[in-house]
Amino acid sequence: MIQQILSGLESGSWYALLAVAIVIVMKATDVPNFAQAQIGMPGAYVAVNLIAAGLNPILAMIGGIALGYLIGAVIERVAIRPLSSLGHFPMLVMTIGLTYVLVSLVTITFGSEPRSFPTPWSEGGFTIGDLYVPYVQIITIVSGVVLALILTYFFRTTWGIRMRAISENPGISRLLGINSGLVSSLAWGMGAAISTLAMMLHTQATVLADSSADPLILKAFVAAVIGSFTSLSGAFIGGLAIGVIENLTGMWIGTGWKEAISLIIVVLYLFIRMPSLVKNIKPREI
Repeated sequence: MIQQILSGLESGSWYALLAVAIVIVMKATDVPNFAQAQIGMPGAYVAVNLIAAGLNPILAMIGGIALGYLIGAVIERVAIRPLSSLGHFPMLVMTIGLTYVLVSLVTITFGSEPRSFPTPWSEGGFTIGDLYVPYVQIITIVSGVVLALILTYFFRTTWGIRMRAISENPGISRLLGINSGLVSSLAWGMGAAISTLAMMLHTQATVLADSSADPLILKAFVAAVIGSFTSLSGAFIGGLAIGVIENLTGMWIGTGWKEAISLIIVVLYLFIRMPSLVKNIKPREI
């Protein structure tokens, strides 16, 4: 059972990181990014190619994350910001369209053949009694927790406060001199960088392919829903919980239930939370 929990925490870390990225973008633009997982794929592919070319894996991952940030910032400036004056729906549709555009670009550029993500910690592990713990599980779980702590600190800094202010009241924030465009670009860049890290951690345990993002985005949105699309800690803990519950469900009930459990969780959550959510909805000031 402990082995299943560790495996669940590993996969839950992927969902948690993507959920946190979704929440960060929501805080700045008030739009759920349905391309949040796909936006991390180009950086992951570049990192794989850099490793294949002989670059140190850690430097390759840093390069991939930096590219992910750049891609996110460019997408915000070119595809999202011009639609901001038209309301939320056009931006929402744009994020859906971006999922197909990004996958197509990845397939055209890198091909559709699955690739491994070789790192020094991809193989091997250690034992505690009868329990075998792969290094990659520990690296993934620790990376997720450390990043969550860093983001918690970030949202207490000046830029983090500005991002929260834009989310809560964009009109007054602009009157106070906060550059909403710059904050939005920062949020999209950060979200894309985190998504790139999540994709790289995911593919170290599996393989990297043009369909790698598909099974992750739904779980990430469920985790973001648990965090009410506003709470970083709620989204992160929700992602970890989904991973653990999935694995335990597969062990106790059957693997066929693993994919359905996320939808069951979100339906139950909405039934429990919907009355209070509706009660607390307030008209957004502009």
